[in-house]
Amino acid sequence: MCTELNHHILPAIAMMLQNDRDVAKSRPIFKSYLETAFKNGRGAGDTTDWSSPGRAMALERMEMLVTPLAQNTIAIQKLLENSSLAHPSGVPEDDAKLSAVRDAMLKVLGAQSASLDLINGFVTTQQLGDMQHAGEENLSAIQGSDFSSKTAQSMETPSPNPFQADQIGLRDPNPYNIDPTQVPGLQVGWNQVSMIVQGLTWVQDETARRENAVSSATRAIATACGALH
Repeated sequence: MCTELNHHILPAIAMMLQNDRDVAKSRPIFKSYLETAFKNGRGAGDTTDWSSPGRAMALERMEMLVTPLAQNTIAIQKLLENSSLAHPSGVPEDDAKLSAVRDAMLKVLGAQSASLDLINGFVTTQQLGDMQHAGEENLSAIQGSDFSSKTAQSMETPSPNPFQADQIGLRDPNPYNIDPTQVPGLQVGWNQVSMIVQGLTWVQDETARRENAVSSATRAIATACGALH
């Protein structure tokens, strides 16, 4: 049990804390994106389909959060699924403590995966929207007419959709994953950026609540191993 604490539990907790820090970085980036949206949008709520340096920079900064979050998520779940944490040791008391911390960590990972889904889904849909608008501009050039201005009022701007499946290479689904459609205030389809931010805040709060159980379970193991008195 003490070996698991040092080689599996504590490294996983360190990666979870890094995930928390990375998710927290998204909040000011969303704020920057929204400020750009209001300045450059065409009145379509708090989304934007017009290019600007601020918007491009915010989207790039958001995209940079996805890879480390995904890598940590994969690494943590591999630790929880493939290490000795997932196999009985033969000592009932130890197994009970290890099972409690593993279960608590899976719950935290499920919440953090929802944050990753929201951030990754936002980035992906904005990039797809950019591709569509680039296509409109190319068509306008080919036709020799102002295609964009003529169709601007009749075409819907692609809106951020945070519910795209996050394919990050996990073999087994986490039973404690949060369905983004169940996050208060969000729905399948169109969601304003501000609503995504509110949904992400809710997920962060849920993550913190679940982390309390990880702390208690880890403390029990550390005490049994003599690391705490």
